[in-house]
Amino acid sequence: MSRYVFADEQGQSWAVGFDPSVASYFAQVDSAQDLVTVVGEGYGEVRSVDELKRKLEKRVELPVAIEEKLRARGPRSVTDLEAARARSRVRGMEQHITHSAHSGLSF
Repeated sequence: MSRYVFADEQGQSWAVGFDPSVASYFAQVDSAQDLVTVVGEGYGEVRSVDELKRKLEKRVELPVAIEEKLRARGPRSVTDLEAARARSRVRGMEQHITHSAHSGLSF
């Protein structure tokens, strides 16, 4: 997972990046010491850097250096297949955890 942190003009801390487990770019804002995801929690929700910029345009401007890093290190875009695979992996993990909990196994 890539993650880059920057501050906006008001000094608010932001984190942006790409999370392959949900096949989505994301943006989070530090709100009273808790990171709150603004966009990118859903499977394949934000599929490109351009889409991330559009979704953030009324909230924060992505610094050029951060945008360049995202473009250089993340996928150019996320396909429906990649999003479906991420969704399938998470569902499989959820089923395993549920089954283990019901079987009396602990982690």
